[in-house]
Amino acid sequence: DAPVLTDRTTTLTLNEDDADNLGSTISALLDDSHITETNDNITPGLASDNTPLEAIAITGTSITGGTLQFATSGFQEADFQNVGAVTDSSALLLDPDDKIRLVPTPNFSGVAGNFTFRAWDQKTLTSGTSALSAGAREVDTSNAKNGGTTEFSATTDEVDINVTAINDAPILKAGDLLSADGSNFTAVTPLTAILEDETGSAGNFVSTFLDASSVTDADPPGIVKGIAIVETDTVTTKGTFQYSTDGGTNFFA
Repeated sequence: DAPVLTDRTTTLTLNEDDADNLGSTISALLDDSHITETNDNITPGLASDNTPLEAIAITGTSITGGTLQFATSGFQEADFQNVGAVTDSSALLLDPDDKIRLVPTPNFSGVAGNFTFRAWDQKTLTSGTSALSAGAREVDTSNAKNGGTTEFSATTDEVDINVTAINDAPILKAGDLLSADGSNFTAVTPLTAILEDETGSAGNFVSTFLDASSVTDADPPGIVKGIAIVETDTVTTKGTFQYSTDGGTNFFA
């Protein structure tokens, strides 16, 4: 008998920009309650067909946030290849121990899409051993080639793919603003000049020199709001840098 696929919510999750992730095995995405096998009671049914097997035939993809890939051996970066175009009449077969992953689009987060699959029990009515193997492409699982006494489930299900957002470090823009070695940054708008002995200066807001022309940030809302002062080069005999966190009411060294 063909395997029976139960409709369930299944999600493949990864972090933003994790292009080197090694994916998930098919068996880790599915479990015994997702795929069942009906015991064969009618000759020439196969007793070996009665154990659920978490193998699948990918019959469709709808990916908007990256590239869907699979691996059938090795399971290192170089072993993955693109799933590519698949349909119900041109499916991709994967074993329980095979892996599938999404290589996310840079800086993308959110719902990346999904892929559709049928359960595959790798058994045939006549021989008990499928002529098909994992990694096979262009396998026809449509119409009469699923359900009944075939090796593919009559129904399909989907695996959703979610990319979890992470913080992206802001980037000081290059060009005339950043030195060749990246160690010095020159703001477009310098601090307001002050007169000699002017001790009551109102100072400058950080936003006057840290704006869209000087920094980029992939995270919303897109403009950096603050800075981390790591060093000053003012000679102490010439003055003291001070800061205020309450709009200039109080300054501290």
